[in-house]
Parts: sequence; C-alpha cells; structure tokens
Amino acid sequence: MNIEKLRFEFMTDWLKALIVDYGFSIETLSDYLLLTREQSLFLSDGKLDFLSDEKLDKGRVFDKVAALYLSAKEDKDLKLAGFLSVLIDYHRLSQQTIAKMAGVEEMDIENLLHDQVELVSENAKYRIAVTVMSLRFCLKESEPKRH
Repeated sequence: MNIEKLRFEFMTDWLKALIVDYGFSIETLSDYLLLTREQSLFLSDGKLDFLSDEKLDKGRVFDKVAALYLSAKEDKDLKLAGFLSVLIDYHRLSQQTIAKMAGVEEMDIENLLHDQVELVSENAKYRIAVTVMSLRFCLKESEPKRH
C-alpha cells in the first residue's frame, strides 16, 4: 500500500469530520487552508489532483488539516502543559508570573507541567488556560515564523 496515499485518505476523512462532526464551515476551512471553497470541497471528496505535485503544497494542507482535527482529539491537559512550556522556556516567563496572572497557586502550574493534572481543580485549569491563551496571543509576534 502507498503510504502517501493512505496519509491523504486520513486527511480526507479528517476534513469530512471537521465539516460534519464538528460543524466547521467550508468558508472557515478554505480561509485556513488557503484554498478556494471548491478546492476544499474537492479535498473533502478525496480529490487531490488540484494540489501541486510538490510535497510542500500537499504537506502544508495535510499539516493544517491534521492540526485542526487532532486538536479536537488531543488530551487537553497535555496541550495546556505544552503551551505553558512555551511560555516558560521560550518567552522566559516564570511559573510564579503565570500563576499570579492567572490568580492560581504556583503549585497548580507545577502540577500541570509535571503531569499531575488530577491535583489541579477545573477552575484553576480554566484560569490558567485563559491566561496562557492570552499570553500566547500577545507574545506570538516574537515567536519564530514557521514555513
């Protein structure tokens, strides 16, 4: 079996799930994928021939579909810990700073980072998530650009 073909079959299934199961509009997906509405519909029907043969174009679309689909399937606590790590490691924010901004105990941040999420209340996770989202949005411009 052709691995690349199998990979793009997943992409088609994931794109259909985003539209049918999660209610994404074709317009939103098209804007995100940098495709026309018609191309997005072709893609959801498994028609890939409009994409360039260059792996870059197909890979870009696959990566973007996968990122959206998998964000619905991923462990949310693990994802939050990952975003926290970016703020701490890349942006050099301390756990104490994030805890103060979120209005939680520093131990809540520590527990999230060390996969002890059962020790963090849902309210604290919510407060941390909102703070992390806000900080990432504000600091995004200083992150390296991905191509």
